[in-house]
Amino acid sequence: MLLRNPVRFGSPMPWRPAGDFEAHWAVDRENFNLSLKGSFLGGVRSASTYRETVFRGGPPASGELDLDLASTWQKILCLVAESQDNGFPLSEDTLTACATSLCYGQDEACKPAEEAKLARNFVAYLKSVLGVEDSAKYTGSSFSGPDEQGDGTVFGKPVWDFEYPESSFFVMHDRSMGCCIAPVAPGDGVFVPLGCTYPLVLRPDGERGFRVRGYCFVHGAMHGERQTGRDYFSRY
Repeated sequence: MLLRNPVRFGSPMPWRPAGDFEAHWAVDRENFNLSLKGSFLGGVRSASTYRETVFRGGPPASGELDLDLASTWQKILCLVAESQDNGFPLSEDTLTACATSLCYGQDEACKPAEEAKLARNFVAYLKSVLGVEDSAKYTGSSFSGPDEQGDGTVFGKPVWDFEYPESSFFVMHDRSMGCCIAPVAPGDGVFVPLGCTYPLVLRPDGERGFRVRGYCFVHGAMHGERQTGRDYFSRY
């Protein structure tokens, strides 16, 4: 998808991470500050960068695996395993959360997708970029039944033929997974402005407040499931 950017061509997404609240903001033009009312979901525990070009396809025509591409996915999968209790192979629930985050909940037509379908496509995609034997180390027997076969060629699509900036896959302190359209790092926080479609990743900036890193998708939080009713003003 075009930089996984919520300001994109297509239909608006149904995500309401703050629930059914209207947006509240204030602008300090003199000091170049924006204040938004909302709540923090939590902090980023670990993160790994990647580029959307990883979704362009599987192995080249030669049939040989792309070692750089394989290394990118091994780093992300190891990051996921380190955040879970059971390590490898990853459970079906974990693979589903990972796949849904990487696709921002959307299918190849940029429409909200069934999470199980995204997970099946993700497992099929990993087989194409890691090889069947190596991918099994990470996915085990998940989504391997005859009626659970996915289409790895559509996972992460659409992807256009230009140089994408870095994105990030991250895990929060509560083990929630998500993706951001920009690089993030441990210590960054995920903030949900009231009335938003996507949360924001913020980086502390001393007395100034915070700086926005970018929009993000957090699995299990996009329909207001994580709202506590505590509101804050965030200045950046």
